Amino acid sequence: MSYFLNKLKNAYKLLTKDLFYMAMRQWIRADGDKTLRLNYPLSKDSVVFDIGGYKGDWAENIYNQYGCNIFIFEPVEGFYNEIVTKFQGVESIKAYNYGLAGSDQEMNITVQNDASSTIACSGIEKELIQLKDVSTFCEDQKIDEIDLIKINIEGGEFELLERMFEQGLVAKCKNIQIQFHDFFPEAKSLRQDIRERLKETHHLTYDYYFVWENWERI
Repeated sequence: MSYFLNKLKNAYKLLTKDLFYMAMRQWIRADGDKTLRLNYPLSKDSVVFDIGGYKGDWAENIYNQYGCNIFIFEPVEGFYNEIVTKFQGVESIKAYNYGLAGSDQEMNITVQNDASSTIACSGIEKELIQLKDVSTFCEDQKIDEIDLIKINIEGGEFELLERMFEQGLVAKCKNIQIQFHDFFPEAKSLRQDIRERLKETHHLTYDYYFVWENWERI
């Protein structure tokens, strides 16, 4: 019965033109996780930020392809430990057991694998995590240029990007790969506002509604 119910739900979503559902289907057809998210003009000298590193799979694919310098930010201790183990001995990959945000803060996160979030808190397992000001981190590390920044932080992207605009960091990023999340309050209007501001310095190279999009500096 569940099979037929799912078929009916899928048909309904197609008929009602669910933009996210349609975008997800297109993303899967494009094999975007193995193509679009990895195809960038990078080299061993490039600087890459992986904000929301989870278990380091994306960073591993980027490193294997380009051998670049990667900063991974993962606030959940269990996932961070997996990243440390995965990249043990790799000097050009640095992992941090905190996330990047608009300010230094402590927050509870609901731990749900790659959907772990400080915004969507419906799960049972929670963990107190550390977040650091993205501007302070870049200043301390003397980072003036980021070749690729990947942002997948389950609703935290709105605050993070606001801070990056405020401090002029957006203009220092050659490519910005973002996954927006629609469960955040007023997510659609906030996303549109961010996109309008991004147009001042970047242009879209791919766009899958609330799945993944990428902005390349003009």
